[in-house]
Amino acid sequence: MAIYKQRGRYVVRIPLDRDATGNRKRLFVGSFERKKDAEQAERSALTKRDHGVDLEPSKMTVASLIAAYFDVKKPTWAEKTLERNGEIAKLHILPRHGSVLISKLRPLAITQLHAELAGKRGSRTVAHIDCEYRACFAWAEEKELIARSPFRSVRRRKCARKSAAT
Repeated sequence: MAIYKQRGRYVVRIPLDRDATGNRKRLFVGSFERKKDAEQAERSALTKRDHGVDLEPSKMTVASLIAAYFDVKKPTWAEKTLERNGEIAKLHILPRHGSVLISKLRPLAITQLHAELAGKRGSRTVAHIDCEYRACFAWAEEKELIARSPFRSVRRRKCARKSAAT
């Protein structure tokens, strides 16, 4: 909990848990022109830290998240399910978002992916891709790899039902 003045600005750093070697870790929150703004930012960061929000952004990419998710789900999925979900990830998700950090993936990028796929694939396929991608991020949120899934701000893809011919 430190607010100090440096080069005419108020700098905020807060203490974090010690690292594996026992060294102290501190997080730079920001620098502010007014002391009141610095105090407000410090309170906000301390509250987030105390509520268990990860203040240090994750370096995990979408590709590594999907790999971890598949490793966990592999024992529970049937062989065909694993094969189909692997194809979905390999053909549709990884080429577009594989190198993106999970903390940087935004709802707009997901919506753009849906729009791009809707022009090339059937509505059931797009809905299936959405379902699997969404489940992966829900799992990441559950395991606290991310604070909030970007899919919470994206509408679910619905597939057009085939009408029964009578």
